[in-house]
Amino acid sequence: EGPDALKLYNEIGNGNERSAVAFSKSLPRDVGARIIRSNFLRAAVLIEWLDGPPLAKKYHAGEYAEPTRKACELIAKLSTVKFQWGFAYRRLTPLVKQRIKASAGPKPSADEVMLLKQALQLFEEHFNQRRLERIVHGDLHYDNMIETPNGIRMFDPKGLRAHPMMELVNILKPPKTETDLLAFEERIKEQISIISSMLGFRQEELFRFLLFQTLINALKTKSNPKNFENYRKKLDAITQLANTTS
Repeated sequence: EGPDALKLYNEIGNGNERSAVAFSKSLPRDVGARIIRSNFLRAAVLIEWLDGPPLAKKYHAGEYAEPTRKACELIAKLSTVKFQWGFAYRRLTPLVKQRIKASAGPKPSADEVMLLKQALQLFEEHFNQRRLERIVHGDLHYDNMIETPNGIRMFDPKGLRAHPMMELVNILKPPKTETDLLAFEERIKEQISIISSMLGFRQEELFRFLLFQTLINALKTKSNPKNFENYRKKLDAITQLANTTS
């Protein structure tokens, strides 16, 4: 049928490949790349080659509206897929909570402790809810969504159980062309409007999720004062935007 891609794992279990293969096999042909063959331990997986440019090409050139819409189109299709043995997929929540705590480091400052508490509070109140969890790609970003001749399709999943907004972590990341706070604010307003209308999330929920992710990113960059300050400005901007749309 054409060229294929071979994915090899150096360490069995490291890439969550068993769930990833089961996830891919459950996807309709218009959503994900087909698994052609894999060995028993899932250490080697032969995958259908998706021909076409990744959405990242446009997104990082500053054309973020169209890639955001196409990503939402794919996420909407994924949300209708019924996964057999869904309970067998690994939960993302414990790993996220562990990473939040680790982001502050062994000796956080008083300022960092405040950010950490805020992130954990948002997480526990809004994104750590089993009843809302569903099976998600788990590592969806613009580089692994391909504009094929037959529409947008995804590849290279993790296959995880998570709050549905966790699928948006990389969808809202800044493009490489974004260099100032004003551009950040304009992009975020448009992206959140698109995501809300296409996926049904309320805008206030999306701003809350973005605030949560930005808190974590701020903690990760605490060793770089300039980057840390940039994230602090983004936190203020997100809070103001959320207040004006609520």
